[in-house]
Amino acid sequence: MATVMNYLEGIAIGVQQGFYNDAIVRDHLEDIMRDHVSEFLAPAVVQAAGWGSNEYGRLTTLLGKWQPNNTHFR
Repeated sequence: MATVMNYLEGIAIGVQQGFYNDAIVRDHLEDIMRDHVSEFLAPAVVQAAGWGSNEYGRLTTLLGKWQPNNTHFR
């Protein structure tokens, strides 16, 4: 669980820093990111894992920036 979330956080950091193209990452990974965030960042899971309240802040910020049904390539 932590490995997957760390990977997705790394992708979000890359988008934030301009290393990855936002539109391409969104088109390829948005559904995967949203599924894992909703599953792994549920309050009970966060508490059981001992994560802080903003453990994956860049990932959740990126997903918040992406409005539903506003993709570039679909």
